[in-house]
Order: sequence, then structure tokens, then C-alpha cells
Amino acid sequence: MNITITLTDDEFPKEQQKVIQSALGLQKEADLDSAMRKLCKAAALEYVNMFVEEGMPTSADEVRQERLCFLIENYYRDRVPSESEVTAIFQLTKPQSRTLLSKTISRHRNKIGGQVRASAAVVIRAAKKSSDKTTWEMVIKSEVILEELNLIVAEQGPTLKRIRLKRGSAGQYEVEEDTYNLLKNEYGIG
Repeated sequence: MNITITLTDDEFPKEQQKVIQSALGLQKEADLDSAMRKLCKAAALEYVNMFVEEGMPTSADEVRQERLCFLIENYYRDRVPSESEVTAIFQLTKPQSRTLLSKTISRHRNKIGGQVRASAAVVIRAAKKSSDKTTWEMVIKSEVILEELNLIVAEQGPTLKRIRLKRGSAGQYEVEEDTYNLLKNEYGIG
């Protein structure tokens, strides 16, 4: 089924377009058309789900979780948004965004587990050996992804050291060589 919609300037004024462009972190105005197509698909599928599945969720929290799940599947597609991105879209505080993201991943793991794994794998692939060559350093922008990685360490290598914040850093983490190797193996990074 191929569906096309048109939004008039009255329905979607330039001021609103700029707000959405900013919230989505889009650099060019031209990128908004593509983003809106993905967002409209997510919204349409949310309505389809309401009609053919179990209806609407009963709490506002469940509605947000379902909406975030549809956004991950149809807008972000190959990754999980960071807490900062969720904050910009849902207009929540960062702690509220972290909770929403954690609950969404937990509740919809069967649907979005691939995106969670892909986001974690990006962090592992981008890791660099420290200058003293004793640890690996990685930038992690999402506490939820940090939790996912440390959960793997706890389950697969409970005697290994967890990923920890590098002293004096806001988002750079360090990990021992054996823990890094375990994560590389877990995510199939050779």
C-alpha cells in the first residue's frame, strides 16, 4: 500500500518545522521531508496496531513506550536513540528519558533487540587502545547502552571488571583488555 499525505503551511507552519528539525538534530531543512515520512509511517503503524492488536495502552507511560518503540523501528531503524534524543522528542527530563528508554527496551526487546545490539556494537567497534596500552577507551553517549554492555559482562564474565567512567571525563569510559575481548566476541567483532 502506497500512501501519500500533504501537510499545508497552515497545518504545519515553518516555525513548527524548525522546532521538529532541531529536536531531531537535522542539519539541513531538506532532511525534514525524509524524517517526516519515517515519522508518519511510525504514527500510521501505531494506529494500525491500535486497531488490530490489543487497542490502546492504558497508561501514559505505556503509550510513550509504544510510541518510542515505533520510532526506533521506523525512524531510527538501525539504532537506539540516546537519552538526549529522547529528551528532545518527548520533552522529558534526562532521567525521565533514561527510564522511558530502559522500560521500552525491556518491554519490547523482541522487537527492537537488533537495534540495541547494533548500538552497543558501534561503541565496541569505535573503542581505541589507551595511550598506556593497558586498557581500551570508548565513548558512550547513552547510559542505557552502558548498562547493556555491563549486563553482558556480568552474565558472560562475572569475574571480569565492568566498564567504568574514565577519571575526569564526562562520557569516555575505559575497560580492561579481557573485558573488551569478551564484548568483541559477544558482538561478533573481529
